[in-house]
Amino acid sequence: MLGLLREIDVPVDFQFTGNWIKGSLMDQVSDYQTLVATAHRHIQEMRDRAKLEIETQRTEVIEDVAKRGQNDLQQFLNLFEKRRIELETNSAMACMEVSRMAIAQFIKEAPEKTRLNALIELLLGKIQSRSSFTLRVHPGQVELVETLIAERFSSLLKLSKWQVIPDSTVAPDRLVVDSAGESYIDVSVENWLAILGQELLSLKGYFDAQATLKQGQS
Repeated sequence: MLGLLREIDVPVDFQFTGNWIKGSLMDQVSDYQTLVATAHRHIQEMRDRAKLEIETQRTEVIEDVAKRGQNDLQQFLNLFEKRRIELETNSAMACMEVSRMAIAQFIKEAPEKTRLNALIELLLGKIQSRSSFTLRVHPGQVELVETLIAERFSSLLKLSKWQVIPDSTVAPDRLVVDSAGESYIDVSVENWLAILGQELLSLKGYFDAQATLKQGQS
């Protein structure tokens, strides 16, 4: 497992080449939600593998240390537990960061339809209470966005009044909603990635809390 971590090379300009992470996170993944779930699963798997590896080492070393006496053994166990917690946490953090970058690259390189579909789904979560809205998009994406929205909204009868209009000031892969008396909504790949970052940060908070708890108990 530690060998796997050392094989993950992430240069500053980030060209994704790691076979293990690339194969695990990007092969046969069709949408954002599945990719995030896969990333989370691999973070936990790497953490579990770190725990298994260090427990295996612990069993092997205990036999040698036990010969030196109970005091030496207890000191070793305390130090070993601290190292185990550090390894679990660091392994999860390493996998989490690589997962974040892998997902970011996946999003940016995904087909236009995939990106827009995900943005529309994100938009749906923000306008569920609205009965109508006007969506401004880049002129080159109007037709595709209209098609995708029509497919999504066919089962949402309350969203019966909507229109998509071209706006040259709106960047590609960005959806801007204007609605009288309602708040302004701007959905883009950038804030999509920001949401992803928040999801992974919440997972990081969990690992940090677990590490702190275990250190307090040791």
